[in-house]
Amino acid sequence: MGAFDPNIKNPSVHEWDLTIQHEFPKHFVAEIGYVGKRGTHLYRAYDLNQVSIDGTGFLDSFLVAMKNRQMGCKPDGTSCPVGVTGQPPTLLLQMMSATRLNGRGSDFDTYNIGNFANFADGLTGANSITAHGFPANFFRPNPQFGQIFFQDSGGDSYYHGLFIAARRRFESGLDLSVSYTFSKSIDDMSIDPTGAATGGGLSTTNSRTPTDIHNWRLDRALSDFNIRMSC
Repeated sequence: MGAFDPNIKNPSVHEWDLTIQHEFPKHFVAEIGYVGKRGTHLYRAYDLNQVSIDGTGFLDSFLVAMKNRQMGCKPDGTSCPVGVTGQPPTLLLQMMSATRLNGRGSDFDTYNIGNFANFADGLTGANSITAHGFPANFFRPNPQFGQIFFQDSGGDSYYHGLFIAARRRFESGLDLSVSYTFSKSIDDMSIDPTGAATGGGLSTTNSRTPTDIHNWRLDRALSDFNIRMSC
């Protein structure tokens, strides 16, 4: 299931620059400059039905199970080494059997809470979270759907670049030049932001999925294609 923002806008890029150039004796020219760019209304796609664990106690219980694994125990706090006492992750054990919980050891070893939450949300029948007394929308705001693909134009980006260059013109028409650029590119979603490479597929393990669709600043960082220095 998917939709597009009815008020979607065309992306735009604004650019500004300042360059100072000076010619020295013997046909030697040097310049220094700054280039700035800002992209606005950039296309981005995300899951409106993203799994959320805020305020549920799920994170605290996950951390308990993760600590058990770090101490050499099973996620449920059993089978610990001699002299070690595990702590039961109460909420997780209320949500599923100890057997199912312990079978997800890799999620706790890699701190993959998103993967584990999707697993718990996907349990069905007698193993579902509703069968264990949890509301159907414990993880997703719209439990009757899986992913709800949505595309809007709310992305933005910034680029700042400082460059220096030198050029020497020779009598025979030969030019010798050298340049150096120090730059930084920042955005909140730069790898295939519309999910085009996967037909719009979004998952907890691919880089185009935002950390939290309600707080895009969490993903504001150096662009995936950022090149700090170039010559």
